Parts: sequence; structure tokens; C-alpha cells
Amino acid sequence: MSQSENSIENVIWIILDGVRNYPTPNDPEKMGKPAIFDELAQQGVEFTQAVASATSTLMAITSMMTSIPSYYLSRNLEDLSLDKSHFESLGSILETEGYMVRSIPVSYEMRRDYWKTFLQPVPHRYAPKGFRRMEHWNNEPINPILDRILEEGELDHKFFLYVHYNARRDSDVALRCSRLLDVLRDRGKLDRSILIICSDHGMPDPERRNFHKWLQERDLYFNRHDLIMTDDNILVPLVIQYPGVPQGKKIETAIGMIDIVPTVLDLLGIECGANSQYGNVFRGKSLVPLVNNDKKEVYEQRMFRTDTRYLAQKDRMISIRGNKDKYVFFKDIPSDEKEQFYDLEKDPFETTNLIDDKDSGIQSRIKKYQEAYQDSEDDAVQFQVHFLTQKLQRQIDRDDREQFKKILVFGTCNVNFFETLHQVLTSVFPEVRVDMFLEREFFGQEKGLTQMGYRNYIFAHGKFSAKQFRKDYKSVFESYDLTVVPLTDYRSDFKQAESKSTDGPMALIQPPKAISLKLLSQYQEVCKITSQLKAKKKWFVDYNLNVYKHPRAAVLQRYLKKMVAKTDIYRHKPSELIYDAIRIITGK
Repeated sequence: MSQSENSIENVIWIILDGVRNYPTPNDPEKMGKPAIFDELAQQGVEFTQAVASATSTLMAITSMMTSIPSYYLSRNLEDLSLDKSHFESLGSILETEGYMVRSIPVSYEMRRDYWKTFLQPVPHRYAPKGFRRMEHWNNEPINPILDRILEEGELDHKFFLYVHYNARRDSDVALRCSRLLDVLRDRGKLDRSILIICSDHGMPDPERRNFHKWLQERDLYFNRHDLIMTDDNILVPLVIQYPGVPQGKKIETAIGMIDIVPTVLDLLGIECGANSQYGNVFRGKSLVPLVNNDKKEVYEQRMFRTDTRYLAQKDRMISIRGNKDKYVFFKDIPSDEKEQFYDLEKDPFETTNLIDDKDSGIQSRIKKYQEAYQDSEDDAVQFQVHFLTQKLQRQIDRDDREQFKKILVFGTCNVNFFETLHQVLTSVFPEVRVDMFLEREFFGQEKGLTQMGYRNYIFAHGKFSAKQFRKDYKSVFESYDLTVVPLTDYRSDFKQAESKSTDGPMALIQPPKAISLKLLSQYQEVCKITSQLKAKKKWFVDYNLNVYKHPRAAVLQRYLKKMVAKTDIYRHKPSELIYDAIRIITGK
């Protein structure tokens, strides 16, 4: 630790959402690196190869704040919910250490639900009139909110302030950020602070390649920036300032955005990592030694994973980026190229795929990256199995662990979740046999299921039908100790890309969905068959392995939480509450 513990008191972290790590002055959408990064770099250290953990905002920010690659943290974006008892974040750690934690985000997602456990939003009373809590904002209220919380004295003691601007298509965002820093400087809040300014992910650069065409050729929605793995989209601008920092230093060694939290804690003199009070599951590494030119060769050997999706979603692409090379694996993207490998020193625009190159030296490098990908994949799965196993054990009686010898997993969900669920069940229940009963339609999409080694039943008629089950299966189907039914809204995942785009003045806008029990109607036949299955107990589970005894209870709990989150909207639009209530009552 090179800084004295008393020289730094505060942490200020500013996100300029969705900008590249280099200027693009000809870009009409203003997604190039704003000039403020270069201005701040003169008094700080700039990292020119900072690798984002994900290509979309919520995945990337969650990863940054927890120092864990995004892929490790959830099975599906719809069920993204971090268990505070298992996952730590910079905000939760600093809150424990007595810091005032406040965030000012434009995205309504970051003012709701689980985000409050690690990025505590400022009280809504500070928002200017007309800006509702549960709606996306433009950048207008950010600076006035800071003025008000400063006037109220909320930042008079040591604090962690997180500010999230939408930098896309706002040509004034650099000026807004500069004025915010001027206010903090005038109030004396910068002198003893760590200042971090970065983006969450980059943006595909149309001047480099036609990424719309690339997506269309693969039958993917043409305007999805989060399905692009080139450096313009996965590298972000990053500058860090703190008392004693080597001013004007540029670090060209590749680092991960998962490294920021360990770096901040190191500078604050708060121990983290293995056998420490905090950060036992962190995958990031403090950058302080790299800044101080200590063990530079260790940092040069590191590789960083970037993902487009979570484990139980489709459209998964993975990038493993090192200091000079990059490997890309198309997990389930339709492409003639299943893998890509680029020499970034010789080919910075990633135009020549070397995956089939005959040079033995290149093949040796490719193998190294393929092994790094597989190691990260295995580590991510085991990380989630360990967490979900602990969670399931907390929810069940000890007697159940001993009496369940035969378990049937029945229904339809992502094949990766089936595999994870199987590992969890065999970890919790000793000497258990886990069978599966699946739709033929699902089975046809996931041909690799035959290699899983489970005893599988396939519904011969395609989609599940309770009538056909009663006729052809019920009389011969054996009895089980437990039936587990994934209630995961699996089918909607196949449609999740159809209505999203980066068009419009606010790319972050995804309005809150109408609340209904439509999920139950989609699983109607599954529920009917479940009632006919012979089993001592029946569980319904979501991607977070929350256990419910009845499917309606599972869906009701999910949507009641969403209704609570929409209270601000209901106050301003009472008819929306009536419509949501009707949809829940009628199940439509």
C-alpha cells in the first residue's frame, strides 16, 4: 500500500455511458471519447486498454461494482438479482466502513430493486420537479441533484458518490461533467478523493466496419450494439486520479474493469481478497502495483473475458482479450466462423481471422486463449453452482436432503440451466438420481443434451400436452420423491432481441413492461402435467433457485415486486395500476 490511509477520504466514480476509448469526431451520434478524458488524464493515469466485462450497461456496471466477470453473476437478465449475503460490491463494503454512499443515475433500473443494495440512489426529494423516480431521465437533473445534496450536507463526511450520465447523442455531456467536477472542486471534495471516470462499454464504429450487415447476415436484429465483440465496443476510456498519482501517465497494458474495485480499496487501505474481510470472491486485481511499475510482467500475462449474455440466455458471444491478442467464441450465434483470433498489434482493426492459420506459433497462442476460455467457463459454472447450492440448502429442511433419492426435473428451460440445476441437486442431495422430462421441440434445439448422461424422457408429441400425457405417459410413469419445475420464462428469451435498438434520443430507455400473469398461461400445460406426476413433493424454481410450492405464487411474487417498483408511475398515472391489477387477476 503506497498511500497513507489518511491521505484519501472519498471516492467519486463517474460513468459516461456508451462511448468509445478513442475520439470519433465525424460520428453524428457523438459516441467517441469526449475530450474531458484527455483533460483529466493530464493530472491522473490513463489506461488505454481497459476491457469491459459485458457489452450492455446493466451487465457491465454490475460486474464493475462487484469485481466479478458479468457471466458469473446471473443466469438470465430478467432474473438478475444479487444476493447481498454472497456478493459484495464497492458500495456495500464502503457502507460497512462508514461511508455515505450515494448514486445519481439516469437509468431507472439503477434506482430500483437490488441496485439499492450496492448503489444507494439519492433520495427522490432531491430530483427536480417533473423527473419521476421510475422513469429514465436525460442528463438534465444530474448536476442540480448534486448541488442539492451538497447543500444538505450529505457529502460532508467521507463518501462514495456514483454519477451516471448518458453520453450517447449528448454533445454537452463533457461540459456537464466538467461543471460537476468544478462544483466538487470548489467545495473542496476533490483534493482528498479518488476520482474515476470511465464508460461502461464502447460502441461499434461504423467508420471501421458495417456491423449492421454483419448482424443481418446472421439473422440477428440489425441494430444491436451488444452483439459486437470488436475492440471499439469492448474497450472503454478510463482515467483514475488520486493524491500522489503519477500525473500524465499512460498505461498500455490490458486491464479489466473488474480491477477498479480492488484498486480503490487498496488506495483506501481496506484489505480485500483471499482470507480478508472483504472480496473473497473477487476476480479483479489492484492496479496500484502496475501504476507504480511493480511486477509489470505479471499484469502483461493476464486475460479478460467479455460476454454478450448470461449463462442461460441465447445470443452468447465470448471474447478473451489479452495484451496483444484476442480470441472470440460464438457460443450459439449462427456463423460460419465459430471462432476468431486476432493479432491486435499487427491487425488493430480486426480484419484478418487467424484461427486457421498454419503457423505453429500462432496456433500455440490460439491454444493458450482457448484454454483460458475453457478455464473461465468452468470457473463461472462452478462459481454459480456453489452459490446456488448454498442458497438451496438454506431453503429446505434437513429431512428433505436425506429422503430425496429420485428427482425429476420437468419442463422447458435453457439447457445450461438444466446442467447447472443438475449439479446443484446432486450437491445438495446425497446419492440422488436426477431424471429429465423434456419437450421434443426443446430437445431438437439442444442436440447436445443426449451427451449429458442423464436418464431423459422426451415428449414424443412436440410441445407438452396434458391430454396426451394422460393418455400415453401417466400410467407407466414412475413415482419420484421430488419434481422440480423451472418456471423461467424461457421462450421469451428467444424474442428478447426483436424490439430493442439503439435508435432514438435515449438509447437507455426501456419502458417498464406491463405487468401480467402471462407467464402462467405460457406454462399452462406444464402445470397441468405437473399435477398428474407422481411425486411426494413438487417445487417450482426460477433462475435464482428461489423455491415455490405453487406456480402462481412464484409469478405473483415476481410481479408484486414489479408493482412496488412502479409506485411512482402509479401516482402519476393511476390507470396503469388498474390495468396491471386486472392483468394479474385475470391472468392475461
